[in-house]
Amino acid sequence: MPIPHLMIGQGVISNFSKPTRVHVIKLNVGFSYNDPPNKVKEALKETCLSTPDILHDPAPEIKVNEYGDSAIIYEIEFAIADFQYHEEITDDFMTRIWYTAKRYHLTIPFPQLTLHQAEHKNAPAEEREKVLAQTVEQLPKFLPIEKKNTKEILDGSLIQYYGKKEIIFQQGDPTGSLYIILEGDLELSVKGADGKKVQVNMLHKGDFFGEVALLAGRTSSMTATAATDIRVLKILTQEVMDMVGRNPRLAFQLDEVMDMRRKRLEKYLED
Repeated sequence: MPIPHLMIGQGVISNFSKPTRVHVIKLNVGFSYNDPPNKVKEALKETCLSTPDILHDPAPEIKVNEYGDSAIIYEIEFAIADFQYHEEITDDFMTRIWYTAKRYHLTIPFPQLTLHQAEHKNAPAEEREKVLAQTVEQLPKFLPIEKKNTKEILDGSLIQYYGKKEIIFQQGDPTGSLYIILEGDLELSVKGADGKKVQVNMLHKGDFFGEVALLAGRTSSMTATAATDIRVLKILTQEVMDMVGRNPRLAFQLDEVMDMRRKRLEKYLED
């Protein structure tokens, strides 16, 4: 019997060995045989650690459970502190897996019958390359880049998906990549003096971000969070540096936007 769904089972274990009761959630998730298990494990662990209310101690565990008819089945085990919200936390985690799979280019298999019917379509990697090439071709709409230079950017770019409330990078993280919003909205925020989040800016389709650390040569001074489901073009650090070297006008525009956001950030920190 093929395994047709992302989640094929779950269970809850209560750990009474510690003074504070910890509830352990176990889920089974299937991914394609074409996806390297270590890559899948890394992606699933990242998803656990980025999901609010999933505990980091004890650390989540990801194991290969079995080789099914249509997928490799992974057992995911993570702990939560409050069983009252286990359904909400599990729903949040399972929702994030879809976006993680997109970012890591992993495949959640269809049922076998559906898979046979879809075999005539372009392979996922071919389709992905096609979409990326088309997106990079549109870059001159967003940045002062000459059309003839877009092909040079292709190898250093990725299309990534994030779900609402997912963090793309946090304040203090090393960065350097340049992101362009293709769909959705993004929030830039900082921690105030009281430790609470303060919204600095909202960005929308066509806006770019990530340039603060790029040009200043330091870690990010802001946190970037998806305010809605979002699709971004990520231009990797080395490619951005090459772009800036080829095009001083681009460097000027990035610096201008960076300076405006820095001044806005300073204003919030002073208030």
